[in-house]
Amino acid sequence: MLKGLLASALAAILATGMGLAGQSSLKPPAPDSHTPPRTGPELYARYCTSCHGADGRGGDPVPARLTTPAAADLTALSKKNNGNFPKEHVVKVLLYGTEIPAHTANGMPVWGSTFARINRSDPWDKMYRVEVLTRYLQTIQAK
Repeated sequence: MLKGLLASALAAILATGMGLAGQSSLKPPAPDSHTPPRTGPELYARYCTSCHGADGRGGDPVPARLTTPAAADLTALSKKNNGNFPKEHVVKVLLYGTEIPAHTANGMPVWGSTFARINRSDPWDKMYRVEVLTRYLQTIQAK
């Protein structure tokens, strides 16, 4: 019962925080030096643009530490998966990393541990950020 209640609460928090629950007056705080990003575009701008570019297309090996020739095109995730956005895979990569060479200690950070450090008093905050970022990546998929 507690597990079901927690799952329902998380779903409600995610829906409200992402504007999916109608005309909610709750909005993420505005970004500033003391407030970490909480919306998909803010999270992407803070954690992803330096390698994958503002448009998500990657292409150039921006930081010298990348171990692959170019950062992945994040707008082609669905295309590379027969038109289906690989949500579970994206969540796992964000939380735990992957065997892709760029996602090693010398490449893309494992954002799950970074997000967990942002708000240690709220264990759901990490999952909220991963979910919001994943949903944002889904919106930038090439048609």
